[in-house]
Amino acid sequence: LNNPTDFFRSAVKWFYAYVFLSFCIEIVHRADFDLPFFNLQTPFVSFFENPDYIANNILILIGCSLFIFLVPKRKLSFSIYSAVWIILAGISNIKYNNVYEPVLLLDFFEIPEAIAAAKKYISIPMFIIIGILLVGLITFIVYLAKKEKKQQFRVTNLILVIMSFIIILLSFCEIKDYNYTNLENKYVRATYFTNGFAYSFFNYALGSRVVTPEGYSSDSFEMISETVNKEYESKDN
Repeated sequence: LNNPTDFFRSAVKWFYAYVFLSFCIEIVHRADFDLPFFNLQTPFVSFFENPDYIANNILILIGCSLFIFLVPKRKLSFSIYSAVWIILAGISNIKYNNVYEPVLLLDFFEIPEAIAAAKKYISIPMFIIIGILLVGLITFIVYLAKKEKKQQFRVTNLILVIMSFIIILLSFCEIKDYNYTNLENKYVRATYFTNGFAYSFFNYALGSRVVTPEGYSSDSFEMISETVNKEYESKDN
């Protein structure tokens, strides 16, 4: 950008794009076709009553996509990035409406089971609608890829990205210490609805790593296994 005014205008446009994306994600995630207006007003009411929640979600969406400002085709990258989040929100909507739990990072390790389950819960008309939407999305992305002009790499952008990442990381670490984020709720769906999809998905993803229990070893596992097997054998006899 040639001057500070252009930079400011561009920054404001990108900020509004992330605000719009945040609301789109929540609308898709909370949509309910059995309620009036498909329950589309809920994200607006929820976020405007608690503006901190939408700020947290925008923070996560920006922090996870800073790489966009370093690639040649930023609008194309943002479109793909937005599509991934919206598709995740749609999958989560389908999941919690059938098994009462939203999508988690661990679900990606059970994709075959998820596809098998989807055949039972999703009707043929819904499959057709999803297919049409995906075709439309792919068509738009291909069109944008051909039309958008490449932008030159700038060192100033790299410096701004690094500074932004540090600020967002420090802000996220500070936010996690506040009680209002309500992350200890035993009902994951309630947490997603309270804190927003992007923030909740990212936060649960960070906490979904497998940790070895204290005192665990292969020898202790073998001892427990042998004890359990002996108990079953004695009951059978």
